Amino acid sequence: SPSQPEIVWFYCVNPGSDGSGKTVYCDGLELWRKLSPKYKMFFLENPIEYKLRVPINKKISGNKKKKWFLEYPGVRNCFLNYRKNSLEFNFIKFAVEKSRIAKKLSFANHLLIPLESEPQILGRGFLNKKKINKEDYNYITALAYEITEEITWKKNDLIMIDNLRFMHGRRKINKKNKSRDIVTIQTMISNFGFGSTTSLK
Repeated sequence: SPSQPEIVWFYCVNPGSDGSGKTVYCDGLELWRKLSPKYKMFFLENPIEYKLRVPINKKISGNKKKKWFLEYPGVRNCFLNYRKNSLEFNFIKFAVEKSRIAKKLSFANHLLIPLESEPQILGRGFLNKKKINKEDYNYITALAYEITEEITWKKNDLIMIDNLRFMHGRRKINKKNKSRDIVTIQTMISNFGFGSTTSLK
């Protein structure tokens, strides 16, 4: 969505009883580097359009949808839905991002995940009805999984992830593992200098 944090922090209060629910991450810089020019040309030319429904924490009153203004490039068809207590809109965004490193692009997006894992995403597709065939989609997904790493959590671990570079998620949490507790905090805008991946000297 337009509210995309630059940094995501994870803090492990409790890794859980059986180690399930490992956090995974994929380096979008490396994935973009590995893609052939055929795929790069496609993603540079064809943005994705997401259909989103973002819940509103504050209760709103009304009985119909109201046209809403959301000032951000790529937003269209934006409505305040009183019945669903949510903001609904379409959001146009490229699958590839500018990274903090000069002249380096990152393949970081919500294109490869199953939609059921992100309830805010009601649908997605390429603009102008462009399509990527199943064979190519499976190839890119397999390539992403090849370079995906796991984090095996230990109590009090603190992880900082560049959200413009890394795609991240988690493995399945076993039903019996009720003690797992990972706190997530987001930094919308960091104070890192351009070309830097840390603010430390």
